[in-house]
Amino acid sequence: MSTAPTVRGTLALFAPRHLPNLLRLKAFFARQFRQTPREQFAAVFAPYARRLSADILPRFGKAAIAAAQRDVGDEA
Repeated sequence: MSTAPTVRGTLALFAPRHLPNLLRLKAFFARQFRQTPREQFAAVFAPYARRLSADILPRFGKAAIAAAQRDVGDEA
C-alpha cells in the first residue's frame, strides 16, 4: 500500500498575490456564461469555473479576497 498522497490533477499553487488575476478569471467565466450557449459553456469552461469557485477561491480568507477585489476594481 502506498502512503504517498494523491493529487487530483493539481498543477499549480496559488498565493494571495495571484488573487486579482483569479478574480479576473472568475469574471471572464461569468461573461462567457452569459454570452455563450449553455452546452458550449459546459463543454469548454464549466470544469474550470467550478474548480475555481469550489476548490481554489475558498482556500483564501475573506479579507484577502476583499483586498484583491479592491485591486481589481471594475475590471472584474
